[in-house]
Amino acid sequence: LCNSPRRVHFAHALDLYTEMNENAITPSVHTYSILLDGCAKKLLYEQGQQIWNDMQQNEHITLDTVVWNSILKLHCFNTKMDAAERCYDDMQNKALLAPDNYTFATLLNGYSCCIGKALKQHMKDVDVEEYLIRAVNVFYDAV
Repeated sequence: LCNSPRRVHFAHALDLYTEMNENAITPSVHTYSILLDGCAKKLLYEQGQQIWNDMQQNEHITLDTVVWNSILKLHCFNTKMDAAERCYDDMQNKALLAPDNYTFATLLNGYSCCIGKALKQHMKDVDVEEYLIRAVNVFYDAV
């Protein structure tokens, strides 16, 4: 799995991103979104966080709902729901962007993953009921 073709291709994408930075080539918002989505899917949380930090420091980039959804996906795929909730709040209150259907679906999927993981592993320190309540609140925000 570590050397699967998809993982190798994404490693090349990350290398190209590094090369772009070394050559002072400014990535587009689309490039950043693709990299964040890839980091989410490959569970490369720290690398995704670094890309997000780079993007926020780039004054040529306007963070839109698509980009915010990408960082939200990074948090959710890595079952970091507290970070996802902070991101969701920042999206609305700091960036002044309205969530869309994808935003809500991403959050609900994240809660679902957390609940499934907790049940599968019989995790006693995880409050499944809390995740259910949080998921219901997201659902009501969406409607």
